[in-house]
Amino acid sequence: MLMFAKAKLNSCKKSNDSEYILNLDVSWNGSWKNEINYDGVYVFIKYQSDKKQGYHSAKITDDIIIDKSDNAVDNFIGDNKLGFFLYPANVQNKTDMVVENITVKVLMECEPIDIQVFILEMVYVPEGAHEVGDPGNGISKGGTLKNCFYTYPSNGTYKITSEDAVRFAPEEGCLYCDRDTENAREENDVFDIPAEFPKGYKEMWYMKYSLTEGQYVQFVNCLTRKQQQAHCMSDISGEYIENYYVCTNSIEPIKRCEVYCRRNGNAVEMPVKFYSSAPNRAMNAVSYADVSAFACFAGLRLISELEFEKACRGTLTAVKEEFAWGSTKIGRVFHFDGIDGSGTELPVAQNEGEICNCNYGTDIAPFEKEFKKVPDNPGWVGPASVGIFENSPALDGITERERTGASYYGIMELCGNVWENLVTVGRAEGRAYIPDHGTGELDENGMHTMNNWPDSETAIGIGVRGGVFVSPDPSYLHMALRVFAAHTKNVKGFHGGIRVGY
Repeated sequence: MLMFAKAKLNSCKKSNDSEYILNLDVSWNGSWKNEINYDGVYVFIKYQSDKKQGYHSAKITDDIIIDKSDNAVDNFIGDNKLGFFLYPANVQNKTDMVVENITVKVLMECEPIDIQVFILEMVYVPEGAHEVGDPGNGISKGGTLKNCFYTYPSNGTYKITSEDAVRFAPEEGCLYCDRDTENAREENDVFDIPAEFPKGYKEMWYMKYSLTEGQYVQFVNCLTRKQQQAHCMSDISGEYIENYYVCTNSIEPIKRCEVYCRRNGNAVEMPVKFYSSAPNRAMNAVSYADVSAFACFAGLRLISELEFEKACRGTLTAVKEEFAWGSTKIGRVFHFDGIDGSGTELPVAQNEGEICNCNYGTDIAPFEKEFKKVPDNPGWVGPASVGIFENSPALDGITERERTGASYYGIMELCGNVWENLVTVGRAEGRAYIPDHGTGELDENGMHTMNNWPDSETAIGIGVRGGVFVSPDPSYLHMALRVFAAHTKNVKGFHGGIRVGY
């Protein structure tokens, strides 16, 4: 059964005025290293010095020391000193990793009264050239996928061979996409994608799963009351909170988002304490402001839509109309065997013997009703727990990637479940993005503090890709599809997720 990464604080000892020595244990399951890439975890630490205030970043001041590990591990500290990575040192098949007595020296400017250790499962994506788009070209050239990238005039996918600037134009050999919908890109169709904009050629770390409700709760529980309000739909200013399902402004879950607080007894001078009854379910009911705030808070960064295509396809030759797992074979989850939202439940297809590797077709959005092709609503509408398709049953003629819905690099659920919020090349504000890592601190309103990221209030420069649980049929989930790739939406919805990188 799938179990998720854990980080445990064993002790905290003061070594001088503001330096502390922490002792941690870390574990995660199904870790691998092969000739292509490997997985790992990212660990970062927050501390609180006043119960009425939020948490701050503990800055790492020295090398990480590992006393004991069941398997050899390597580590490195992020360039902003806000977190560190652990990953397998040697080639190995999927193995449970247990790393004990990790010594981490950190700077904490005030005496801590509480320390929170965060852990995210990550996947290393190595440097390398890759294709973007679909071999069928755009719709205007006889293809089937709206707004997808292609090499102008009709030469199939476009190959990214470096991080140099890329010319986008209706000119021979240039990167291009049609504007089948206004959410594909701005009207201007001649521009350069700057060298600073991440194109997927350089190495990076990518979250293996979308952020879960439990992880989102840990995040917002570290904020001030004012900052928390920015990441809730409900009014949480008073002691009594009527709509205590705070991310959906309701008295019961909507679209399976089960983040809540107590209705009474929320002292107004203190941060609110949040909970989730489905801690391993993918977090939805978010906006770009939430995505960018978490990235900044964690010392990580946003992911671009070109990096998304690299993460899905890797270095392989593109397959027409493929999904993130490299083929056109797809089957949706119909119900679950086990405790829903626990992360240990098993996905079950509608009919025995069918492939079950994706979450889509659970409801039909109003604008999609006439196009519905998926029969029989399963009776629930919303995201599934992350990682559950790793436990899908083996079937004859189905590859491991197809069975689990894994990308080329082993990243999960890049198609379906929740939208991937990505920086778009389709608007100038997106192309201005520089992938600096977050400061670890939010402003007083709970927003990111990065100068070269798209603006939190407008969200111009952000779009979504990959499909979602309400996508009515598989044609909405193709990895190269860009129907909403430059869709600007600066309010909370119920379909987007949080996934960031380094």
